[in-house]
Amino acid sequence: MTIDKKTIDDVARLARLTIDSNDTHWAQNLTAIFEWIAQLEQVNTDGVEPLYSMADHTLQAEPDERSDGGCRDAVLKESPQQSDGFFIVPTVIERSD
Repeated sequence: MTIDKKTIDDVARLARLTIDSNDTHWAQNLTAIFEWIAQLEQVNTDGVEPLYSMADHTLQAEPDERSDGGCRDAVLKESPQQSDGFFIVPTVIERSD
C-alpha cells in the first residue's frame, strides 16, 4: 500500500495535526507502517487465545454502585465558576470546519 499526499492530508486533518504533506518522509513512514500491518494480517492465528493482559492475575471487580461521592457542595465550593450544581469550564476544542 502506498500512501499519497491526499491520504496524509486526510489523516492529519482527522488527528488535528498540522504537517507538511509535501515532505516525503511522512509518506515513506506511513507506507512502511501499513506494509508492516499487512504482514501481520498474514499471520495464522488459528487456535491462539486472545491475550488480554501480560500479568497472570485477575482484577477484583467492585460492585457497580451509583454515587455522587457525597461531597458535591464541597467540591463545587472550590470551583472558580459554577452554575446549577455544575462546573463552568472554558471551551477547549473549537471546530475549524
